[in-house]
Order: sequence, then structure tokens, then C-alpha cells
Amino acid sequence: MTAYNKGRYFGIGVENWFLLISIFSGINVALGNWKNQSFTNFVTPFEFIELFCEFLRNYTVLIVILFSISFIQTTFCIFIEKAIYRDYISEGTGQVLYLVNGFSLPNCFIAVCFMSNKIGPVPSFFAIGILLHLFCLKVLSYMYVNYKQRKTWLSEQSNNSTNSDKENANDVVIKDEKDKEIRYLQSLSLKNLYLFMYVSPSLVYKPNSDIRWKLDISYFISAFIKGLVVFYVALNILNVFIVEDVKNSKRFIDNGEVLQVLKTVFKILVPVHLVWLLIIYYFNFCVFFESWSKGVGYPLNQDYDWWNSETAAIFWCKWNVIVHEWLKETVYKPLLIAGVSKTTSSTMVFALSGLFHSYCFEFPFRLFNGFGFVAMVSQIPLQEFTNYVSRKHGIKLSNALIWLQIMVGHPITIILMYYHYASSQIK
Repeated sequence: MTAYNKGRYFGIGVENWFLLISIFSGINVALGNWKNQSFTNFVTPFEFIELFCEFLRNYTVLIVILFSISFIQTTFCIFIEKAIYRDYISEGTGQVLYLVNGFSLPNCFIAVCFMSNKIGPVPSFFAIGILLHLFCLKVLSYMYVNYKQRKTWLSEQSNNSTNSDKENANDVVIKDEKDKEIRYLQSLSLKNLYLFMYVSPSLVYKPNSDIRWKLDISYFISAFIKGLVVFYVALNILNVFIVEDVKNSKRFIDNGEVLQVLKTVFKILVPVHLVWLLIIYYFNFCVFFESWSKGVGYPLNQDYDWWNSETAAIFWCKWNVIVHEWLKETVYKPLLIAGVSKTTSSTMVFALSGLFHSYCFEFPFRLFNGFGFVAMVSQIPLQEFTNYVSRKHGIKLSNALIWLQIMVGHPITIILMYYHYASSQIK
């Protein structure tokens, strides 16, 4: 991994982005893709407000039900943990209960989506994403951190009982051991659990932290207004520049018109990329999580320098810092402690991330074609390739390759996923 001076190379990612966007925009102009673009699908601000109100009317009850169930299951976590501590259940049984408790809600919701057509793909996408990230992953982190605390305390207790040569020294050790037990027990409170599950924007549980919680409503109001504007712009880009072309791509694939499919890929490439930047990056990280962290006073460290990443490995460390921290603390490090090699651990992390992508981007459309899984696992050889390019040809080219795979990969994936979705609907 080549170190670089951020002051000198601060704009390298932006330079490559402008270069590639200009090239792909020029290809679109040359092909005449934007010449006769129809704006009949443009959504006015009043229509957007009507859509938003309709969404609230249709799904408010569902949101309340999901929150109520998650609240009950969150409370159940404290009973599992205390049952393990008091030896009412074994460690293995407790972990099984945690897994069932964490995955049951998103899996039940997915089952409902597959069996019923009453919940649309877009609401399903947001619901599954929130349930997976803000409930399931938090439950698993709560389980692992408490397991680690309990294991540390019990191992020290075991060592102290066998190595007690000097009475005074042993008194000090026992006091330290008792302090660890007290700190562990103090963390087992509903207040700590609810703060982590419903207030903390971090997915990693940090017991007995010294964070001074506060509530600043202005950040949430600002995030709400920004979110509405971002979704309004993204919705119009989707309606005007993407939807019809993606629908037409199914006919091209059925007829074997490869050139028309490629033309569609280039036609929707720029608008798809802009929607990705608006929703997945700007709204998700700059609006939602940043406003959340500032609104509750939780210091959330996010490295927004991902666009300057010189290799794919650096990109995935910087891109989604919140999920990356969870994968690192809850999956990667425990695998290393268990004696698994770095290469195998990294592969398992990407495989798990691929399953998360399938969860979020395929299940809402009642699909499981493995595109999300394959896309993430393919990042493993891409890491090695960009490492090689960075060493041999410089970081500017390797950074351009990262941008290229992002820009080209998304429209191809969308076309393939829509083809499978439309085909399944016909059947």
C-alpha cells in the first residue's frame, strides 16, 4: 500500500472523475442518446409531495409495527445476556438465541415480501436495509462485545484462582478482577442497550463509553429538508433518464441485440452514477449519518477521502466507514484471533459483505440471483490488480480503474437485475 501526500494528491480522484464523466458524456452525445430525451415523466414538486404523503399513509402502520417488534426483540437481548452470566443457559445456547433474535425480524419481513405483493420494491429496499444495518448488525455486535468482556473477566478469574502465591498481591488482583466484573455488569442495563440500538449511529457496541449524549433537533430538521431535496432530484433523474431505457433493455436482451444493450449501458451510465452519488453517498453518509451523529452528540469518524483511493483495498476501507468498522471489529479481528490467515479472513469478509448486498438489493425485488454476492467477491482479485497497477504505473491510473468499475458496473447490474425481475413477474 503506497503512502501518498494528501496535500499533493488531494484532487486526484476528482480529476479522474471529471475525465471519465466527460468521456462517457461525449460517447452519449456521439451516439445521439440525449437528442430526443422525453421529459414527460418529470415529477413536479407538488406531485412529489403527494407521493411522499401517500407513502406515509400506506406504510406508517408498517413502520410502527416493525419498530414495536424490534423494541421487544432488543429488550430480549438483555435477558439473554443476563441468563448467560448467571449460567441459566450455556454460551452456545445464548449465541444461538442472539442469532435467531437478530435475524428473525429481517428474515420474516423478507418472507412477507416474497409471499405478498402489497409492499413495493422501493419500501422493501429501505425497510430491509434499515432492519439489517440498524438492528441485526447491532444485535450481533452487542453479542460479540459482551462475549469478549465476559471471556476476559472469566479467564482472569481462572488465572487468579490458580496463581495466588502472595496474599496481598492476590487481593489487588481480585480487586481488579472484581472491577472488571462490576464494569461488565454495569454495562448490562436497558439504558445502555437502548442508547446503542436507537440513539448511537455506530454499529459497534461500546459499553461504558464516556460519550456525553445530547439532542439537537436542528440537525434532524436540516437532514429532513436536505433528504427531501435529494430524493426529489434523484427521482426525476430516474424517471426521465433511466426507467424507460432499462425497461427497453429487456426486449433487446430477449432479441439478442447486443449492440443495443451496450448502447443502453452507456446511455444510463451517467444518470445512474449521479443517482448513486446522490442517494448512496450524499444522502446516506453526508446527510443521514452525519446529521444523526451531530444531533445526538456522538463523534462518528468518517473518512470522506474515499474518492482519492489509490487501490480497491483502500477504497473499501474508506467508502462505508460505518459498516467497515463493524466488519473489522465483529468479523475480521475475531477471525484473526481464531488463527485464520489475513487472506482467508479478508475473503470471508467480502463474502459476508456480498450476502449483505444480496439482502439489500435483491430480496426487495423478490430475487436471489447472486449479483450482489458476485460483485463483492470480485473485489478480491480487483484489490490485487489495483495494487499491482499502483506499484507499476502510479496511483492515478489505479484510482481511475476504481472509478471505472464503479461507473460501468452499476448500469450493467441494474439492467441484469431488471431483466431477471421482469422475467420473474411474467412467470
